[in-house]
Amino acid sequence: MHPDTLNRISALFRFLLFCLGLNLLIAPMATAFVGTEDCVQCHQAQHDQWQDSHHDLAMQLPEPDTVLGDFNNATFTYNGITTKFYTRDNNYYIATDGEAGNIEEFKVAYVFGVYPLQQYLLPLSRGRLQALTIAWDARPRKDGGQRWYHLYPDEKIDHKDPLHWTGPYLNWNARCAECHSTDVQKNYDADTRSYKTTFEEVNVGCEACHGPADRHVELARAGTLGASPNSGFAMSLAQRGNWLLPAGASIATRAKPITSNTQIDSCARCHARRGTLGDYHYGANLLDTHRLSLPQSPLYHFDGQINDEVYVYGSFVQSKMHQAGVVCSNCHEPHSLALRAPDNGVCTQCHMPAVYDTPKHHHHTQNTAGALCAECHMPETTYMGVDPRRDHSMRIPRPDLSVVMGTPNACNTCHNDRDANWALDALAKWGVRFRDTNTHPGRLLARLASGDTGVVPTLAEFANAPQTPAIWRATALEALGQVGGREALQSSTALVYDDDPLLRVSAIRALDFLPLNQRYPVLKPLIKDNITSVRMEVASSLAGIPLDQVPAQDSRELENLFQHYLNVLGEHADMPGVQLQLGVFHATRQNVPAAE
Repeated sequence: MHPDTLNRISALFRFLLFCLGLNLLIAPMATAFVGTEDCVQCHQAQHDQWQDSHHDLAMQLPEPDTVLGDFNNATFTYNGITTKFYTRDNNYYIATDGEAGNIEEFKVAYVFGVYPLQQYLLPLSRGRLQALTIAWDARPRKDGGQRWYHLYPDEKIDHKDPLHWTGPYLNWNARCAECHSTDVQKNYDADTRSYKTTFEEVNVGCEACHGPADRHVELARAGTLGASPNSGFAMSLAQRGNWLLPAGASIATRAKPITSNTQIDSCARCHARRGTLGDYHYGANLLDTHRLSLPQSPLYHFDGQINDEVYVYGSFVQSKMHQAGVVCSNCHEPHSLALRAPDNGVCTQCHMPAVYDTPKHHHHTQNTAGALCAECHMPETTYMGVDPRRDHSMRIPRPDLSVVMGTPNACNTCHNDRDANWALDALAKWGVRFRDTNTHPGRLLARLASGDTGVVPTLAEFANAPQTPAIWRATALEALGQVGGREALQSSTALVYDDDPLLRVSAIRALDFLPLNQRYPVLKPLIKDNITSVRMEVASSLAGIPLDQVPAQDSRELENLFQHYLNVLGEHADMPGVQLQLGVFHATRQNVPAAE
């Protein structure tokens, strides 16, 4: 071989080695979980904050210092069944009605949660762990706690009911595990309907949020962490930012606009009403790994307030706080999960106290409940019997909407001996009057749901307003799609290729009223969309396409898409709702045996 050729090959080889080394330095390449104990060696302060937090105590082995419930031969009777709680040989047992309705003994496998209630996970066949619906009220006795109680006290649920503790909706493997432990692998086998679920750590450890830390630890031990362009993680969760109070302003603003939703998307993996789509990958857009529930009835009231248990995210992204660039860690310390400051202090980090923490603003006596920002702007709804959750949409009370559409408002949550008209009059005396009662998006959605199609043009304007939170625009789009017509078509086709995947997903759903032959060319460019939830919606929408009636290349792309859809849903075929989706998909594809 000519020497020049050898020199060129040698130079190329050295260059490739250099690139490979550079790539090893730059790319996170984090693939393995190392465990919290490795993290504490360098992050003692964060570990100290995390200890005894709700993440740390999310799931634990049953031991004297972790079991809060009364297992001293205590009993609880529900629907004619008496359940007994007791110990034997240093283990904890519960005798209650099992899958066949007979009293059986179950050894407690894990304790689940810590406050304001604690549940107990009991083993069943095929690798299942189930959450008992008789829970321990962990609140102090003076607040009504320190007792056994049933999560469905007003219903008579027996072993035949899917809401019985042995049923699919109380199954830990499918419903709870992902958010109470670290690196959960569900490992469901559809053929045997069994699980071999595993996790790296029993609780929510460091890597549950930050991702696998092997590369980070490797860089730290090599002393090259500071020299590397990244930390060895797939993403950084540090988005708290710097906030400034401009001259003459009463509310602080970010020094630099936030450019991504990385932190809140990471939190939303668990703190959102959502469905899981395949494997979770750290740093991904939320909609690439999960399907998000919109502020629609019955999960939410028409105006976007929480109704069912929706776990914060869907409320927060409606808020002006989110639009201003506020992230979870601005209000919550991310390791202890505690508020950054007590009471109004968390709000006055950005809202000038002289303007907002004063009777001139809140019209209540200082140091009373009515003077607390959260009481008016984040009213509570109680779930699971004893667990009050605050609405994170951080809205102003709207008794005017209560009058015309029956939605709740914070005024009457406290003043429950008065009605909404009284609250509306009280606000009027303070100089607060609402000019958008009939054009508020919640009012538009409620009127449309009642059959008033006269609101469609205004709702279409709302769906197309770029300054409106995307989650509201998506909700409006889907409402328009239920009606169909010109406004729905124009709005959906305008947003079906939008940069925001949430709008793409809802635009696809909104186009379902179109005949399949018209829908196909519109959705065809999204077959290879980079977001999983978008591709899933495309697959569902185009399931009726006959593959033998489209060009060969299109047929192959659709076949790949359909297989992708089946693979993703197949991972979650342990849930009845997913079985229904699969059945509808196969029926649409005219595969009757598979549908059955």
